[in-house]
Amino acid sequence: MLFAQFYAKSAVSVYSPEPKLVKACGDRAVIILDARKRLDDNMQIAAQVCKERGYMGLTLHKGDTFTRSKRVRDFLPIHPDAVFMSYP
Repeated sequence: MLFAQFYAKSAVSVYSPEPKLVKACGDRAVIILDARKRLDDNMQIAAQVCKERGYMGLTLHKGDTFTRSKRVRDFLPIHPDAVFMSYP
């Protein structure tokens, strides 16, 4: 299974000097992608969905399940402010 994990701005980052990104929650926080396509093509599809849903950025993961997966693409900032935020 190949999926994109979206990131949102942390609600508690308002109180910290440096804004942070956290993994988004809910059914709209991930999309399952077609693993038969190239990773770059899947990254473009995921970036478009990320932008439409209003998230800050994304990573791509591959594995048997959501909890047993490894990151295959590093964080891609979508929102301009995400470039200056730290993420897990």
